Amino acid sequence: MPPLTPFISPLITANAINNQMPDPAASATTPIVPWVGSRPNPLDILPFILFYLALLFACAPPPFRGRGILFFALIATLQWRCIVSPWPPNESDTRPLRYGIGNSWIFALPAVERLLVNTPERDFWHVDGDDPVQWQIRQKPTPKEFTWKKVWWAMTIWATPRGVGWNFGWKRLNAQRARIRAARLDANRKTNDCVEGTPTGGRAEFVAVHLARIFVAYLCWDAVTLAEQKAIVPTAWAWDPLTIGRIMLLEVMMVIVVYAGMVMQFGIGAVAGVGLFLSDPEDWPPLFGSLFDCYKISNVWGRFWHQYLRQPCLGFSHYLVQKLHIPPRSLLAYFTHLMTAFAIADLVHVLSIGSVIPGYMSLRDLISDMSIFFLLQPLATIAEAIVIMLWNKYMQPKLIPTFNPETQVPMKPAAATEGDSAQSSQASSSTQVENMPLRDWKQKSMPVLVTAMCRLVGYIWVLCWFTFTGWWFIKAYADVGMADWKMPFSILEKLLIPGK
Repeated sequence: MPPLTPFISPLITANAINNQMPDPAASATTPIVPWVGSRPNPLDILPFILFYLALLFACAPPPFRGRGILFFALIATLQWRCIVSPWPPNESDTRPLRYGIGNSWIFALPAVERLLVNTPERDFWHVDGDDPVQWQIRQKPTPKEFTWKKVWWAMTIWATPRGVGWNFGWKRLNAQRARIRAARLDANRKTNDCVEGTPTGGRAEFVAVHLARIFVAYLCWDAVTLAEQKAIVPTAWAWDPLTIGRIMLLEVMMVIVVYAGMVMQFGIGAVAGVGLFLSDPEDWPPLFGSLFDCYKISNVWGRFWHQYLRQPCLGFSHYLVQKLHIPPRSLLAYFTHLMTAFAIADLVHVLSIGSVIPGYMSLRDLISDMSIFFLLQPLATIAEAIVIMLWNKYMQPKLIPTFNPETQVPMKPAAATEGDSAQSSQASSSTQVENMPLRDWKQKSMPVLVTAMCRLVGYIWVLCWFTFTGWWFIKAYADVGMADWKMPFSILEKLLIPGK
């Protein structure tokens, strides 16, 4: 069963307490969102409750004409009401909570896509096993309408943004899920602890591992939070080494904070889901990929980074490709997929940060900063793909000869007579090795060297690209004062700073 993390995302993202007041100069020009009284108005909290209820039960009603448009309008309206709601107040220690609640797009976007461009009851089903062909075949029917099973089915669709264990999920994630499940089955068979092919063990180990990861991620976030207090934020991009170095440092800290925050968020959901027997360990494949894959921009976004947006963005982009009659698998289709994905990413980041910008920066500046960063990514990805295509077509054949030693029959030594000694036979073999063509050696060695050099160039390219474009991303977060936010409880501050 897919993981259930109903209210984890907005609460875990707000893992900080801000003890800094807004800049008086900025506050004088742009008023802070008002909030009157020591107690929140229940009407200000109501949109948040209705928003999550709408997400939770969006797929529960039976299909009817206009269901997708109706729920899209309802979810979008409630999302907007949550953003402009005066609760929690955009001041002092409640700003991080306000920002965290604004990150509900992790669940809102998939819910909207699955209703607008699909009919979930017809198009979605659980998958099992390790054969991708079988994943395209419905194994069990959708639960009957107006039953608790249908409600539970709808909740499980909403609770898995990445589509793990569903036919619409990424094949790579479902393959990881199958491998984890197979490993658990093998471990159970060795201990004779397997019930009808269902793995039963490994929960305690899974929970322990993720608790350790949560603790390590918390320490990393804590360390970066302390370091940010002394970091110098440039006022603008400049080409001098000192400014570029400061920007690179800020970007590294930003990546660590986001990575650690998502690991904690994901880990708490995994511990709760598996520990409470709401889901299985295989329903939680790793959220991030390997850093060693980041030698291409396309790999950074497609393999390394989290895939919360992948499935809904592909759903919308495939719909556009089909309606616009764009040839599938063409360069134009690829560009459409990329532009759709990054335009949506731009939008959701503007919405999440937009809830905390009053008194700190204008909406126009926020849109400008986020759009520069996100809308440049597809252009670089396309340019990267064209360069790689040209390299493989024209340059690589010149560096790596096409000689295949498996099909080339090397010259054999003359047949030895019966009177030849064993020593002469060894000498003939040695002569054959010494006369091996140089291109045979190149065939075996050059691919390794060329691949290593290409990877090195790729890492440098990715580092330079994100150093430049990442400035506009971190600038928006710095402008709203997020560098001053602190942890609820700083372990490192207590240990390293006396008197704290």
